[in-house]
Amino acid sequence: MSSIPLRRRVPRLAAALTAAASVLLVPVAAAHADAVINGPAVNAAFGAQAGDVAAAPDGSATIAWSGGVGNELWTRHVTSDGAVSTPVSLGAALRNAVPVLTAAPTGVTAVAWTAPVGSGRASLHLATLDPTGTPRHDTTLETTTSADAHFGSYAVGIDADGAVTVAWAGPGAAPGSYVVHATRVGPDGVAGPTLDLGPTAQDGPSTAANGMQVAETPDGTAWVGWLGPDYQVKVVRLVHGSIEASSATSVSGIGSESFRLASSPAGAVAAWLTHDPDAPGDPFATLVAGVRLPVHGALTGAGFTSGPFTYMSSGSGHVPQYDAAVGPDGTVALLYSDVSLSTVTGALRLDLIAPGQSGGSPVAVATEQAWRVQLAPSLGVRPDGTVLAAWVEADGGSTAQMVVRRIAPGGALGPALEAARIPLGSDGYAVQTIRTQLGGEGAMFGLGLWNSDQDGNTSWDLNTAYLDVTGPTLSVDVPDSVTVLKPVVLTASVSDPTGAAVTWDFGDGASATGASVTHVYAATGTYAVKASATDTHDNRTVVSRTLTVTDPEVPAGPPPAVVGSPSPTPQPTPTPHPTPQSAPASAALKVTAATRTGAKVTVSGTIAAKAAGTITVTYAQKAGRKTIEVKRTAKIAKGRWKVTLTLPKALTRGAAARGKGTVTASFAGTKTIKKATARKTVALAKAKKRK
Repeated sequence: MSSIPLRRRVPRLAAALTAAASVLLVPVAAAHADAVINGPAVNAAFGAQAGDVAAAPDGSATIAWSGGVGNELWTRHVTSDGAVSTPVSLGAALRNAVPVLTAAPTGVTAVAWTAPVGSGRASLHLATLDPTGTPRHDTTLETTTSADAHFGSYAVGIDADGAVTVAWAGPGAAPGSYVVHATRVGPDGVAGPTLDLGPTAQDGPSTAANGMQVAETPDGTAWVGWLGPDYQVKVVRLVHGSIEASSATSVSGIGSESFRLASSPAGAVAAWLTHDPDAPGDPFATLVAGVRLPVHGALTGAGFTSGPFTYMSSGSGHVPQYDAAVGPDGTVALLYSDVSLSTVTGALRLDLIAPGQSGGSPVAVATEQAWRVQLAPSLGVRPDGTVLAAWVEADGGSTAQMVVRRIAPGGALGPALEAARIPLGSDGYAVQTIRTQLGGEGAMFGLGLWNSDQDGNTSWDLNTAYLDVTGPTLSVDVPDSVTVLKPVVLTASVSDPTGAAVTWDFGDGASATGASVTHVYAATGTYAVKASATDTHDNRTVVSRTLTVTDPEVPAGPPPAVVGSPSPTPQPTPTPHPTPQSAPASAALKVTAATRTGAKVTVSGTIAAKAAGTITVTYAQKAGRKTIEVKRTAKIAKGRWKVTLTLPKALTRGAAARGKGTVTASFAGTKTIKKATARKTVALAKAKKRK
C-alpha cells in the first residue's frame, strides 16, 4: 500500500483536521476480547521535519524522517517485541523532504526521498532495507533542479518479492509543465525503464504530490493515481512495470488531498470527495464517490458512493476527512467524519459496500459528542473481511486521543478502545497520513506527529499502540504414554506482552495451575489433556494433546514345560557381575539472591561445580485472581548462574507493583548430577536512604 505524507503548520484545532491515525495489520491467532497495549513511542530527532512509517506482518516496523543536524534521511527499526534500534543515516536529504515508506509481506521495506546533489540540483532516491532495518540498496531514479524536486511528489508500492513500483512528478518537455513518471525497481536495486504516465494538474508538482498514490498487490499488479489537468483523477494499471490500462475520471475539485487509492488481492478502488447532487444549495454537503479497479480486463468497473455528510471547515478553508479500503472479497469500506464546528460535535460513520452494490447503510462508529470531534479516520481490512477503524479524537485541548475499533464483516461493532493520549505542540502541529494493509488478524496503529514550540523548535515522533485481540503464544510438552500410578510431569511455555497464566485439564476430572505440573493417573486409558493460557485481557489459547496410560510391564517368566517330555536338568544360574556405577551427586542448587527493581527481577545462585547446562528460572506472582508466570533460562558457568527477567505490565501497575513473587530455580539433572529445585521469595528492592 502507499503512504500519503502531508505537512502543515496551523493553529491547534485546524491542525487537528490534518491529523491521521494509521492501521498497520500484524499476524496473530484467534482471540476472545479486544484491548489496547501501548507500544513503543519513538522520538525521531530534535529538528526533524517530516516522517513516515511502514509495518511488516510480524509486527515490526520501520520509521524514517528527514532533518536533524546536516539535513539527513534517518531510519529506525522497531522489532515485534518493541525494541527500537539506534538511528541509521541513509544520506543527505533536501530540507523538508518527506520520506515515503512501504513494507513487503517478507518485511523488506522501501523508502523514497529527495536529496541534494549540488549546483541547485536534487535527485530522487529509493533505498531498500532488509527485515532487520539494515540498508541493502540505494537507487537514484531521477536528477533535476531543486525547484522541480518538490518534496512529497512521489509514492511507492511493493510486491511479495520485494520489487518496488515508484511514481513521481518531474518536469515535462514544455517549460513549466510536469509529468508523472513511474518505474519498477527489482529486489536487486536495479531500476527498469522510466514510463511517462501523463501530465499533472496545471499548477505544478505540489498538487500532484498531494494526490499521487501507488497501490500494489502481492503478485506485482500496481495502480498509480494522481490529479491530472482540470483536476481529473488519473489512474494507470501497471503489471510488473509495464502499462496495461489507463483512464481518467472527472472530479468536482473539492481538493487534491481527498483522493484515495487502495488495493487488495481482489483489486483496487479509487475514491474522492464530491458535492452531494441532492443538496445543490449546500456547499458543505458531501459524498465519497469512487470506482472499482479490477485486476484484469477493463481498468474501471462499477462506481459507488457513500451516504451524505458535512465536511469540516477550519475557518480559512475546508479539510475533508475520510478513508477508503477494499477487502479480499471486494467489499469497499468508506470511513468518514461528519462534523459541525458551529456546535463542536462530530460523528464518525462507516459504509460497507458489497460487490455488485453501489452503496451501503452507514454505521455510526463514533457517535456525536459535545466539544469532541473525530479526526483523520484510517482503515485496515483483515483477510477475513473484518474492518479495523482508527481515528484521532480532539477537543481543542493540548492533547489528542488515538482510538481504534473493530467491525465484523456483518457490521457488528467491537468496543471503541482508547490508547495513550498524545501531547500536541504549543505553536502548531501536523501529522503524516499513514495507510498500510498487511496480512494478519491483529493491528498496530500509530500517530506520526510533527510538533513545533513557540521558539520554532520542531520534532517528529511516532506513538504506537497494539490492538490486542489474540491469546498468548503457548506450547506444551506432554508425553505420548505414561504408566498408571506413576507421576508424570507436564510443562508449558507461554509468552504474552501482558503476562499469562496456565491451567491444565488432565482429562480425568482433575486440574492444576502452573507452567510445570505433576499428575498421577489412577486408571489406564486414553485421556485428552488440555492446557489453557489466559492473558490479562482474557484472551485465551488452548492446546490439546492425547495421552495414553498403560499398565506396568510384567517381566517374562520361563517357558512352559512340554507334557510327557523329561524335565531338563537344572543348570546353575551364573552370578551377574554388573559394571560398578557411582550414584549421581547432589546438585547443591541454591538461590543466593533474588531482587526486583521496577519491572526487572535479577536472580543468581550456585550449583555443584561439575554441573553443566542451564537453570530454568520461573517468576510467579498473583495479579488479582490470576497467577502470572515469567520464565527464562540461565547458563551455568563454574558453579554459578545469573539471569534477569522482565515482568509484564500487569505486574508493574497497581497493587501488583508492590506485591511479592516467588522465584523457582530448576535443574533437569544429568547422569552425574541429580535434578534439583530451589525457591526464594522476591520483594521490591528498598529505596536507598539519602545521607
